[in-house]
Amino acid sequence: SSAASDVYKRQLDGWIRESLSELINNVLSLPDGSERDHAKRILQQRMENLYDKNLKSHLYSVCRSLKILTNS
Repeated sequence: SSAASDVYKRQLDGWIRESLSELINNVLSLPDGSERDHAKRILQQRMENLYDKNLKSHLYSVCRSLKILTNS
């Protein structure tokens, strides 16, 4: 049902929101290399799964500003 789907989306967004600071910190704290690239991929996958379009947009802007993600 639509209500169950909405609950699922809110729960997923909440879980991703709670883990964002850790995911971003993982990227920022690692030196350039394969581990940092892996951390970036995980962060980007979580961001792509966000349903909240405003949160997703702001998060992409923050990550570009921090040079975590590029415009490519």
